[in-house]
Amino acid sequence: MHPGMVVSLAQQLGLRGIAITDHDTVSGVAVAKAMGVLLDFPVIPGVELSTDWCETEIHILGYWVPDDGEFVELLAELRNSRLKRMAKMVEKVSSMGYRVTMEEVQQEAGEGFPGRPHLARVLVKTRQFQTMREAFQTLLEKGKPGYVPREKLTPVEAIKLLQRFGAVPVLAHPGLIGRDGIIAELVAAGLRGLEVYHPEHSWWEIRKYRLIANRYGLVVTGGSDYHGPGLRANLGSHGIDGDGMGKLSELKGGSPQWKNRLV
Repeated sequence: MHPGMVVSLAQQLGLRGIAITDHDTVSGVAVAKAMGVLLDFPVIPGVELSTDWCETEIHILGYWVPDDGEFVELLAELRNSRLKRMAKMVEKVSSMGYRVTMEEVQQEAGEGFPGRPHLARVLVKTRQFQTMREAFQTLLEKGKPGYVPREKLTPVEAIKLLQRFGAVPVLAHPGLIGRDGIIAELVAAGLRGLEVYHPEHSWWEIRKYRLIANRYGLVVTGGSDYHGPGLRANLGSHGIDGDGMGKLSELKGGSPQWKNRLV
């Protein structure tokens, strides 16, 4: 979904603000911020960096990232590896008998860089799968026949990169990682927050990660991990309240302007 439409939808749903955190790109941030200005709706510029640790994929969120200059150039290098990976995935899926081309996937991605959700949407649109979730579970998840790994930063490298550009690093959906032992290492490297609320966290995982966040003095964050209609959760679910947003804002050096607002 176009980032401007996401911001507009967030306002229509009665949210009080939103963070745009696409994978390894900030290409949608400028448009989202512009829509935010137009609607007088707060938008936090962010990114979600894909990293690798001991053969485990770990995502590091960065809030208040720049959307121009050297940071964008560094992300471009990461995205080039993503393009090569997607081309290999399309080739693998095609060799299995599915009808899909790189051109179709790129068209689905629009001006952004193609990822697995775009490939899944093509497969659904061409009626080769009924849902995106089915496409992921059959072909595109890690360990499935259409999956292709790609070169990534380490989590510590991602945290240092975000710190270098003044962003606030947060560990995304730790419950999906299943390696809680890494949290202490990441805190030592400069991690500032933990995504406690997530569509795929159970109630006991939420409780556990709240306790872990308190133990290490991390800010509690959350989000819907919205990838568009038909996948994961609805926009605005699993968010945080104004107090939480104020604490996150203070890490950036700003005032708690989100007080009494919902995110």
